[in-house]
Amino acid sequence: MTAYTGNISSPKARTFTKFFYTHGHARNRIRDSRMHMAVSTTGWYAQHELWMPNTDNPGPIETIKEFLLYRTALESHTTIKDSRPAMRHSIALKLTKRTTKETLVAFKAAGGKAVKVYPEGVTTNSGDGWTSIRELYPQITWCAELDIMICWHGEQPGKEIDTYARELVFMGNFRQVVQDFPGARFNVEHISRAETLHIVGEMPPCVTGGITIHHPIITRNDVLECETGGRTGLNPHNHCRPPAQSFRHRDAILKVVLNANESQYSKFHLGPDSAPHNEGQKLCDCGCAGVCSSPVAGPVLVGLYEKHGRLDHPAFRAFTVDNGARVYKTEVDETQTFELEKGEWIVLSHYGGVVPFLAGQTLTWRPTEPAALKPFFL
Repeated sequence: MTAYTGNISSPKARTFTKFFYTHGHARNRIRDSRMHMAVSTTGWYAQHELWMPNTDNPGPIETIKEFLLYRTALESHTTIKDSRPAMRHSIALKLTKRTTKETLVAFKAAGGKAVKVYPEGVTTNSGDGWTSIRELYPQITWCAELDIMICWHGEQPGKEIDTYARELVFMGNFRQVVQDFPGARFNVEHISRAETLHIVGEMPPCVTGGITIHHPIITRNDVLECETGGRTGLNPHNHCRPPAQSFRHRDAILKVVLNANESQYSKFHLGPDSAPHNEGQKLCDCGCAGVCSSPVAGPVLVGLYEKHGRLDHPAFRAFTVDNGARVYKTEVDETQTFELEKGEWIVLSHYGGVVPFLAGQTLTWRPTEPAALKPFFL
């Protein structure tokens, strides 16, 4: 990240506590421009991120050596601003049937907080994921003993399952896992359906749920019926896993987001799932799944809460900061802040070769930090 050069003062500006993120992607495992863009834009609005392990080049994060090298690479893109602490990086280890107890013990000792479980072939770099959850029971047992959070990509694999129903089918099987491991800490990632909210809400407090920035905003219409220049077609930049669903599901997620301070919703937190795929990886015969929301996260969420009259409501702080920090047993750093100015801002079309969420659309808040207004990697 470039050195901090100060904010533009304005009577219309407001300062916010930086968000606590619990799900993000830098994609590459080695230093490169895409990692630089992902970490830099995340740091504009976040004080903490939990980076996912399904990385490219040269592969996923499965060993303690890979974990330590990845943490060093991520930290190398983060600098201290005005003597304030830099963004904190947590990294999830990819949990497979190959994972040993010794690896998990070393991971915990090195500061590891969570592991990530992927279903086979459902999302990016998940070709070696699980086909039967029971094959991971030894690893789940060890994680429970070590008090390591187990993060689930909640979609059931299988070619015979409708793509929009994968999450619902998974949750039916997940009930048994929770019963078999009482007290184990589970987090269902990037929830896309109303039923999942209800099921997670009824489960014990040790079962929590992450919500992205895009699922409370878009529906499958925004993927399948993109309108531009008088034409209607696909918008691959809104394609994600699990996919955006119908209005009913979008509205149920939005309700949780706007009431995240209430006790029945306090286990849900901000897991943006920002995924920076280069444009060519999205616009091809088999386009990658992922929405890149990190460059616009602050203005989008502030605008969303303002639109619904909840910007000064406790729900805003609960969802964006406190709930995630509590779930991951991490202190909030109140000294980490960002500033936005009230006023129209047109989202840039590209950030370093990546098309961001809501590219070209006009938002009602704009960043004041020069690096966010004119990124150095354009």
